[in-house]
Amino acid sequence: MILYKLNESKTIDDTGRPHIVYGVDVFQHIDSVTDAFTDKDSAEHFVALCNQLDLAPVHLRDALENALA
Repeated sequence: MILYKLNESKTIDDTGRPHIVYGVDVFQHIDSVTDAFTDKDSAEHFVALCNQLDLAPVHLRDALENALA
């Protein structure tokens, strides 16, 4: 079952330059993480892995922390 979906948002850095950043939406639970990745391929890979492993949403933030370390 797919619980996770990639999200995309635009942000502006300290110099005023726009950037697209990526995060994770969690379905069936009210949770979302934005601005976690700057690389879309890495974000897509993380989301696919969460779905493949059927990651429990309670562990999403720890998994993100590990993936970004």
